[in-house]
Amino acid sequence: MYKYLGRQQNGHLVKGRVSSKSIFDALEQIKSKGISPIAVDRELRFLDLTVRSRATSSSDLIFFARQLSSFLKKSFSLSECLILISADMERAPLREALFNVAEDIERGESFSNALSKYPLVFPQVFTGIISASEKIGSLSTALDISAEFFEIEEKLHNKLKANILYPGSFLFLTIVAFLCIVSFMKFKIFPFFTWLINDIKGLNVPTSFNQTSFNPQILQVTLWVSAFFIGSIFICTIIHFLTRKKHLFQRIFSCLPPIGSIRNQAQILSFLRILGEMIKANFPLDSAIENSSAVLDNKGKATADRAIQILKNGGTVSDAFESMKIFSDSELWFIKTGEKSGGIDWSITNLIRFRETDLEMRIGIFASIIQPLFIFVGGLYVWITCRVVFGSLIDVANSIIEGM
Repeated sequence: MYKYLGRQQNGHLVKGRVSSKSIFDALEQIKSKGISPIAVDRELRFLDLTVRSRATSSSDLIFFARQLSSFLKKSFSLSECLILISADMERAPLREALFNVAEDIERGESFSNALSKYPLVFPQVFTGIISASEKIGSLSTALDISAEFFEIEEKLHNKLKANILYPGSFLFLTIVAFLCIVSFMKFKIFPFFTWLINDIKGLNVPTSFNQTSFNPQILQVTLWVSAFFIGSIFICTIIHFLTRKKHLFQRIFSCLPPIGSIRNQAQILSFLRILGEMIKANFPLDSAIENSSAVLDNKGKATADRAIQILKNGGTVSDAFESMKIFSDSELWFIKTGEKSGGIDWSITNLIRFRETDLEMRIGIFASIIQPLFIFVGGLYVWITCRVVFGSLIDVANSIIEGM
């Protein structure tokens, strides 16, 4: 089954499905209907969309939001925009989702409801911002806010990866090289030494690591640690690609104090960024908090719900923010000052600046610790490898000299 986007002779865009064994047969069927094909793609089953949990990357969502905002400003209808954009998408699950969303919109569903059917393609925070925009009629603004949010998030993730990737790769490759060299010596070199002993009588050369001058207990511990490290990475990679449990591994890494602290600060900063942009775009404050809280963990979402309830009960903005218990006294002072002067957006902007500076400092401290640590551990592996190899060769040389 193939889906297609085409143009009729009167210039109208149409989409539909044709049953065919190949794309060439599908093209012939579409042309036989008097339609000029623009885009033809194999239809994915719904199972394919659910299995690929992270069917979209941040760059895909940024491109989609920017393109859709641009098309809407040129007075295209929403369904036409989605069909046109889907033709440019490289990832098949996203193309399929956009086709289906366009169909749902033509049947009268709202944009946010159509998007919410694909939570594995469109994140909750994106769907929430779209839902809030429908209430005040500012879809284009909501798309720009979403695109800016994902752009900033991608820059932060890239920065973290850059700080960890080089030393982590060095350590990983060093451990792999160590295991390969030790395995080569165990299964190739020492059997050769055993052959020498049998062939040359009186020659006393080591035939195992236990007979070398290197401490065998240190080597055994190093081997077990290395096997555990490589095995854990392999198992986690397999589980990730089979189940796509991205958030599971985020929670595991968050248990480490430095990473957990950085992640918490990044979540609060993301919350403030979305909140600030939505307030500037004149979204209702309770709606802005509700949709911004989608980037927080379950505990953060619970505090956001408490803040929303305070606002609905007639409480002040400062009381609502204080109830969340994620802001310091100085940050709450900014909120109270902005509330009194009627410039809550100014207060949020200053909070974002403070949080950005704090997050930059935390990432810098983390990088200054983790990079030397990885390089130091990698250096230990290099030393152990050289000690095992050259120590064994020296033992062999001494045995030959003594035998002479």
